[in-house]
Amino acid sequence: MLAAPAYVSRIQPGKFQPAMRNLHIAAIMLNVGLMLELLALVPLETLTSGNNVLSILAEVVRGLFFALMYAYLHDRLLGNG
Repeated sequence: MLAAPAYVSRIQPGKFQPAMRNLHIAAIMLNVGLMLELLALVPLETLTSGNNVLSILAEVVRGLFFALMYAYLHDRLLGNG
């Protein structure tokens, strides 16, 4: 795996900005689509309640068991529980 400075030094002049622009456009399009899907499934009041958004989404889409399993794994992997 190349380190960041080695990678940046190998980019040809004038190619970095177009590459970053294309990466940003792709990221923005994917995020907008995912956020619209999230808002279509979960009410805004629920999302702004301060709870774990992924756990709420798991409960809406797959049921309570999946949400509890996600919350448990999330806490175990991050060391919060």
